[in-house]
Amino acid sequence: MIQELPKYNDLNAYLDQPLLEYVNKVANHFWMFYDPEIQELTYSHVPNIFHRRYSKGEIKTERLLKYETSTEVQDTLKAFGLDREKFWYLCLLIKDYVEDKTIDAIVDNPTHREELTSLAFEIDRLKPKRWADLFLTEGKGQLILKIGKHPLIIENGHTLALIKVAIEEYLDRNQDNTILLDSAPVDFEKRKTYADGYRIFLFDKYLSWFLQRFKADKNTHSSAGNSFAVSIDKKLLISRMLFILGITDDEAYYEEFKENSSSKNDKLKNTLKNYRDVKIHTGSNYYAL
Repeated sequence: MIQELPKYNDLNAYLDQPLLEYVNKVANHFWMFYDPEIQELTYSHVPNIFHRRYSKGEIKTERLLKYETSTEVQDTLKAFGLDREKFWYLCLLIKDYVEDKTIDAIVDNPTHREELTSLAFEIDRLKPKRWADLFLTEGKGQLILKIGKHPLIIENGHTLALIKVAIEEYLDRNQDNTILLDSAPVDFEKRKTYADGYRIFLFDKYLSWFLQRFKADKNTHSSAGNSFAVSIDKKLLISRMLFILGITDDEAYYEEFKENSSSKNDKLKNTLKNYRDVKIHTGSNYYAL
């Protein structure tokens, strides 16, 4: 049986909680907290939030039996020297965080840096070139600013080029000022739910990073008997956890080989090909990142 995570009763209790060792490692890599008082990144608040949510019964654990009784997964964990309890809580955190970012998630508005960069990029499509004290452009464009009833329309190529130069100089001068440029207003009414493939992509991203430093003992024997092979395929371990946790209901993610075939299934790898360069522009309901 998996040891139950102690009830949350202290803001910093998770720091000394052995069962959250893996959770802390992943959180402190991906989700550091910026402390404005000292103007530095400090340890992540994500484990604390996860611990509190778990204690309140807000983390779904109904798939625990599937995890505990999966001989294939337990054998793989043993081969890599992974603690089955710490790994369980890590996977629960990643699942909860990923769902928070992709199901009824708060849509991120672009930051001030992103908006200014996009404006400069659009003006650059006019291909402005400087000739003495004048900018010449190859194309035509309009910049429309509407405040009230009467919009301001700028069409002069030289003026548009000067706006681009001013933006680039300002961004370059303040490139390290993240507070000034990298904040964005939040609209809690704008929500978005992504397809399952995005959750699969994110879950793989975080768990793959954690697993990369572990080496497998190829001589590990299966608990089902010596006639059974132990998988040391990290992608297959991630794929099986996706199915066990219910992130996908497609059983093909669990099976190593295609039905009635000796060919590898590679269901996860095939899915990830379609999500290689995706960007997810959402905030968190619970984890406040």
